Amino acid sequence: MFIQRSLLALGILGCTALAARGQNTMGYTEPEAHYRNGLEYFEKSNFVAARQEFGEYLKNQDKLLSTSDYNAVTAEYYIAVTGLYLNYPEAEVQVDRFVRSHAEHPKAQLIYSDLGTFYYEAGDYQKAIGYLEKAVQLTGNPAKRLESTYQLGMSYYNLQQYDQALTYLNQIKNETGFAHAADASFYAGVINYRNNRYQEAYDDFLRVENDPYYKNEAPNWIVSSLYQLKDFDRLLTYGERILAQQRGNSKLDDVALYVAEVYYEKGDYKGAVTAYERYKRMRPGTMPPTVALHFGHSQFRNENYKGAIDNLKNIAPGKDSVAQYASYLVGISYLKENNPKFALTAFDNAARLPFNAIVQEEAMYNHAKVQLETGSSNEAIKELNDYLSKYPNTKYEDEANQLIAEAYSGSSNNAGAIAYIENLKKRTPQINATYQRLTYNQGVADFNAERYEQAIENFNKSLKYPVADDLFIATTYYKAEAYSAQQKYDQAIPIYTQLSKNPNAAIFKRKSLYALGYAYYNQKKYSQALPYFKEFTQNTEGVDGQIIEDAYVRLADSYLAQKNYDLAIQTYEKVTVNGRVDKDYSYFQKGRAYVYMNRVLEARRQFELLISQFPGSRYVDDAMFQMADIDFQSDDFQKAVRSFTRLINEKPKSFLIPAALLRRAQSYYNIQVYEQAINDFKRILQEYPSSPSATSALEGIQESYNAVGRPEEFTQVLAIVRKNNPGNTKLDNVEFDNARNLFYAEKYPQAIRALLEYLEGYPQSQNQYDAKYFLGAAYEKTGEVQEALSYFSMVVQDNRSSYVAAAAQKSAELEIARGNFSNAVSSFKVLLRNAENKKEQTIAWIGLMDTYYALKSYDSTLHYAREVINVGNIVPGGIGKAQLYGGKVPYERGDYGKAMDEFRKIAAASKDEYGAEAKYWIAMIQFKEKKYPEAEATVFDLSKQFEGFDFWRVRSFILLADIYMGMNEKAQAQATLQSIIENSEDVEAVALAKVKLAEIDKK
Repeated sequence: MFIQRSLLALGILGCTALAARGQNTMGYTEPEAHYRNGLEYFEKSNFVAARQEFGEYLKNQDKLLSTSDYNAVTAEYYIAVTGLYLNYPEAEVQVDRFVRSHAEHPKAQLIYSDLGTFYYEAGDYQKAIGYLEKAVQLTGNPAKRLESTYQLGMSYYNLQQYDQALTYLNQIKNETGFAHAADASFYAGVINYRNNRYQEAYDDFLRVENDPYYKNEAPNWIVSSLYQLKDFDRLLTYGERILAQQRGNSKLDDVALYVAEVYYEKGDYKGAVTAYERYKRMRPGTMPPTVALHFGHSQFRNENYKGAIDNLKNIAPGKDSVAQYASYLVGISYLKENNPKFALTAFDNAARLPFNAIVQEEAMYNHAKVQLETGSSNEAIKELNDYLSKYPNTKYEDEANQLIAEAYSGSSNNAGAIAYIENLKKRTPQINATYQRLTYNQGVADFNAERYEQAIENFNKSLKYPVADDLFIATTYYKAEAYSAQQKYDQAIPIYTQLSKNPNAAIFKRKSLYALGYAYYNQKKYSQALPYFKEFTQNTEGVDGQIIEDAYVRLADSYLAQKNYDLAIQTYEKVTVNGRVDKDYSYFQKGRAYVYMNRVLEARRQFELLISQFPGSRYVDDAMFQMADIDFQSDDFQKAVRSFTRLINEKPKSFLIPAALLRRAQSYYNIQVYEQAINDFKRILQEYPSSPSATSALEGIQESYNAVGRPEEFTQVLAIVRKNNPGNTKLDNVEFDNARNLFYAEKYPQAIRALLEYLEGYPQSQNQYDAKYFLGAAYEKTGEVQEALSYFSMVVQDNRSSYVAAAAQKSAELEIARGNFSNAVSSFKVLLRNAENKKEQTIAWIGLMDTYYALKSYDSTLHYAREVINVGNIVPGGIGKAQLYGGKVPYERGDYGKAMDEFRKIAAASKDEYGAEAKYWIAMIQFKEKKYPEAEATVFDLSKQFEGFDFWRVRSFILLADIYMGMNEKAQAQATLQSIIENSEDVEAVALAKVKLAEIDKK
């Protein structure tokens, strides 16, 4: 320390003087010893002892016969100084008195600077200033004054009194010979920079550019000053030169940054990218957010969207203005990279932040558009409406309205879209085109739901805006179909006729011929139906094979009704050879035609082919009856008995049992086996009293009793008949109708009470069987499942109700809901056995297909799936569901290759819920095989291609979170699940998303 060096020099002088005296005295005198001890204590910073020794020295000094006044003055100096160091109250007075008393003494010239240096080096800048201020006022050593001036300036600097500091630093910064001139210039530059005097700061820093100590720091300050002066050209020239030279300077990262920022501000984005990359090499690690924004924006402007994403995605999740703009750029970049889902997350953050209104609006609009693009139609509707509400004068108004209409359509809310467009004050041609399509789609939806009047209303709306010709023709056709479904053939036929003559109607021209045939066929006007079916079958290009097959069947039926048996047989033959769905029916009808032609051998052959090739056909019972009846009509009553017995034994639940019993009884009668005849007649009267065969049975049993000579027993039979047909049938029917009407009115508790009372009051009524069905159905509606199953079981066991098939179907559905799949299989088999038409048969097959899959009986699943596919689209969606099992079964068996092939076929061909599910399973297989990019793309395809099928869309997004975790994109996975939680109305899906999000948060 300076003061220590000075004191040491002083000590050396003192010792020299004492040594000189010691030559004459052979040792120290007592005062001299005090003086020497004082110097030693002072050197050791023992200021109390030193002060005491110097005091003793001065007490004895006047007794000595010497002229050592210099030592006495020096002792006074040390007493004053040690008093200051010890904070004695009188010390400052002693210092000032010393200066006045000994103005010419060297110590008087140095005391203030020495004290100032002591406190300066001790960091007590406030005390240092007090002494240094005095030191610089004294004349004396110029070098010492420069040092004091520097220390004074730095003391003010350290106390952040920059203006005062600058005053003193400016005085010495140009003193080239002064050791601290460079320091003064540097700190003067810092103060000038701080005070926005950038030119002065630039000059100060430039002055020390080559100083060994500051050469690494000065360039950063120089470019920073030039940047603030906006002297960009000089900055680039200087910065590039310095960076090119380097000169071993490892602290030029700020220079590199300023150069990059200047390129950016000048709009030289290519140069900026190069400069930012250099800066990144010089300062590894995380870039400051603003710098990262500029770097990313530069890459964005150079169309390097991947690079922009990499630099911006880490700052985009923030909550400041930098994050807002970064999020927006990331969103646009993700769109450019065909990654709309990631873009959603970025736009969402930008839209939530309020710092830049323009960016916020653009982000909000883009977020809604991407929602629509990715198939999130409901979310898009809400966001676009919010957008128009927040920005009513936006330049995107027309486009946003168009998008809202599209979003309604995509969410399967055609009615909402239609209402929205109808309420618009202005409509563009594009919106009118959308309106034409939406009203058509809604009309088709109403038609499929059998809301025919509403369908016609929507079709008429669509026809008012004939923007698209093909859609206009399709709408016209389905309008006629709606009339036809209501049996309003007078309105339907003129429309069909018009289309059938329109050369531009394409497929609808041919379909109209088919529809015209049916319009007349359903009115039993077979001669008028026949030419339309015939013309249709001559040109079936583009028509579904099932429709073609059906047209041939109806053409043959028309020939048969016209008694043109040869042409009927020829046409049925085409179906039996080439058909898929109606082969069994065609065999049966051919047999009937041969019967009418009295060609019984050919007829029998057709019936036998039907029974052997289609043992499960609903026409087997009829074929067996017809074969037995051929024997009966041929008077071969013995054979007839055997044939009818076969039918009765093999098909005990058949609706033909009463008729078969009657024919067998009549055959027994004709061969005089009267007791057997009586038994069959009696069975009809007891078990089937309300059947059409009962009247003939009553006559037959009377004749049989007469034939055996027991006419009196007929009286007993009459009693049975009366019991089964009580006289007050009117009241019976009234009460049953009342109970049933309560069910139809959805007053289920009241219906249950009324039906129970009815069954108790009319235990023998023929209505009891139907009453049990309605009772079971009412219990089902009130959630009393066990009671419902009990009554449905009674209906199936009795096999006397017209609702046996319906009871079996409901039993199966209830058993499935309870997880009793084995019981459900039994119920579906009852439904299959009692099916009266193809629809009920197909429903049974679908049920068996579903339940066997749940039971993991995959071979049986595939068997019934093939049956459903072969029968055609009898039940809407049946084929798609069956085809789906073609993929799900191999998936469960671990054969992902075969499963993938099947799912891809379904997804490509079916644009319904089964196509959506197939797409989901494709994504699942890709995920399991760790093909994450492919799986991600499949999820987005599903969302876009299957709008409105939210069940599978939302579950695909839950799967997407797993996919993102596989891609190490945790933030995207979290954002995806959070979006489901905030926006989905699917309670089950939200619960799944919450569980999965919690699991991810722990990772």
